[in-house]
Amino acid sequence: MGCKRGRKPKTDKNYRKSPKGQSLRKGESYREDKGLYYFQYRDSLNRKRVIYRKDIMALRKIEDEVKQDLADNIRTYEADHMTINDGFERYMSIKYEIKPSTRAGYIATYIRYVRDTIGRRLLKDIKYSDIKKFYSYLLEERNLSISTVNSVHTLLHPVFNMAVRDDIVRKNPTDDIMKELCGSWTYEKKERVVLPREQAIALLDFVESHPIFYHWLTILTVLIGTGMRICELCGLRWEDVDFDKREISINHHIVYKRWAGDTKTRYMF
Repeated sequence: MGCKRGRKPKTDKNYRKSPKGQSLRKGESYREDKGLYYFQYRDSLNRKRVIYRKDIMALRKIEDEVKQDLADNIRTYEADHMTINDGFERYMSIKYEIKPSTRAGYIATYIRYVRDTIGRRLLKDIKYSDIKKFYSYLLEERNLSISTVNSVHTLLHPVFNMAVRDDIVRKNPTDDIMKELCGSWTYEKKERVVLPREQAIALLDFVESHPIFYHWLTILTVLIGTGMRICELCGLRWEDVDFDKREISINHHIVYKRWAGDTKTRYMF
C-alpha cells in the first residue's frame, strides 16, 4: 500500500512578504540594500522593465496604470521616451499633402514658440492644464495674439491626435482648449485698415521726390495699385505680366525661411 505524500506549500509570488511584513504581488519585490520596492514586467515590445518606489502604495498605483496600458495596447516604451518634439517630427514626416512653403511656415512657427519650451516634455506627461498654462504664457508673457496662439494650437492638436491613434497616449490634452480660452480671454480683433487714396498719393509723391527713397517708387506703386503681397511681387517674372491685356498672373511667390533639414534660412520659389 503506497503512502500519500503531502503537498508542498504554495510558492506563488503572491504569498511572499517584504521585510516589513507586507504581502507582495506577482512581479513585486523589495531591495533591502536600497530600501526600495520594485515591480518587474514586460512592455509592449517584450522588453524587461523595472519600476522602483519607496512606498508600496505609490508603486502599486503605477503598476495599475502599466497593467491597464498593456491591456489597452498602449505603447508604454515609446510613451516613456517620446517628447512633443519627437511627435512633431513624426507628424511632419507623414504630412505629404502640404505645399513646401506651408511646411516651412509650420516648422518656423513650431521652432519659434514650442521646440525649446513645452516641446521638450514627454507626450504622456502633458495634461489639459499644462496646455492651458502654456497658451496663457504665450498670450500674457510673449504678448502673442489669440490668432497666433491658435496657429500654435493647429500644430500641437494633430501631434497629440496622432499619438492617441498610435496608442502612445490615451487622450488628446488639447481637445476643446481653444474654445475655452477664447471664451475666457478678452481680446480685440484688429481691423485691417486700407491706406486712403489721398495718403497713398502723398506717400508716392514723397518717395518720388526723395533723394534716397526714390528708387522704391515703382515697387510701392505696384503694391498699392494691386494689393499684391511682398512675396508675390518679389516672385514676378516678365512672362507673368501681359501689358496688352493689363493683367498680372500670380502663380507663385518667393519665401525666405528655414526649410526641413536646413540649418540656415534661404530663398525658395
